[in-house]
Amino acid sequence: MSSLKDTRISGDGTITIIRDFNAERALIWSMWTEAEHVAKWYGPNGLSGNVRTMDLRVGGSYHWVMTGPGGQEHHAVGVYREVSPIERLAFTQERGNSEGQRIDGPVPETLITVVLEELGTGTRMTMTHAGIPPGEWSEMAAMGWNQAFDKIERAI
Repeated sequence: MSSLKDTRISGDGTITIIRDFNAERALIWSMWTEAEHVAKWYGPNGLSGNVRTMDLRVGGSYHWVMTGPGGQEHHAVGVYREVSPIERLAFTQERGNSEGQRIDGPVPETLITVVLEELGTGTRMTMTHAGIPPGEWSEMAAMGWNQAFDKIERAI
């Protein structure tokens, strides 16, 4: 299987990352939808992931946390907009507090969409993160996502 790794940032700051994984689509789906798997990869290098809550249904919410080596926590909260098992997942993301409540931050509510396609013995994941301000914010987010997806590769 070829191993495509492609990252694009559009002029409006939207990030599109395409990755081929040498794993079945159901496993890559579970990496996004099961708390124990999300905790393995969520966050860039140097940060560990944790899932406080995860109600995987349309209208359900989540609260994910990235923790740095000094204990500083970065909370992400959002609502699931689309849940189509092993094919497509869409959810909002915003900055949150330790109680899992939305707080104002430098980046407004964004939308993450994950599409999984079967590729013979593997899976192509296309992740789009829309609503990030262009420039430094979207560049940092793309770097973080790619580091997190490298963790998925190591975990499968």
